[in-house]
Amino acid sequence: MADIIKYNKDLYKSMKISKKIGFLTIDEENGLFYFDNLFISLGHITPKVFKLKDLVSYKIVEDSKEVTSGGISIKRAIVGNIIAGPAGMVLGGLTGEKTHGKKIKSIKLVFNMVGDFDNKVELINKPIIVGSEEYKNLVEKINNIDLFFYNYLQNKNNKSIKEPTKTSSTSVTDELIKLKSLLDSEIITNEEFAKLKTDLLNK
Repeated sequence: MADIIKYNKDLYKSMKISKKIGFLTIDEENGLFYFDNLFISLGHITPKVFKLKDLVSYKIVEDSKEVTSGGISIKRAIVGNIIAGPAGMVLGGLTGEKTHGKKIKSIKLVFNMVGDFDNKVELINKPIIVGSEEYKNLVEKINNIDLFFYNYLQNKNNKSIKEPTKTSSTSVTDELIKLKSLLDSEIITNEEFAKLKTDLLNK
């Protein structure tokens, strides 16, 4: 664990921040990002740093309901009556069926990295009222984070299509996504998933 913490600190120190989108801080030159409130472990103040190239998929979950998602080899999925822009950005609120005045207790961003699934970022720390200025500001931030991840993964997909000789990492990613889907569908157990994932990453 100490080695992981040191490695994370080194990545954090090496970052050249080029963009900040709400809770998300990005180093586009080195392909790194972190969230302000997601740390390497309890008791540590250094945010957990991730490599953009390892991003597999993500979804936004509001009060346990998936709102929008995207990822490598996953078609864009927008749940509910959401109006989407040409790049898939969520517009006008998180879910279409909501009414003003309703309280939302939880909004999470859940993202999967190669070999590191279900990283969760809680985007609110208290109930928030739909239609309030606070909610509108939050939706704008989440829209921008969603758009950044979506565009990045789209570009990554397009690059892999244009460069068919560089498919090994994409193939591994595809297999990891399939394994996670089997786990989520309870077709395989956690133990089987862990073993298959280890075997796949060690190929």
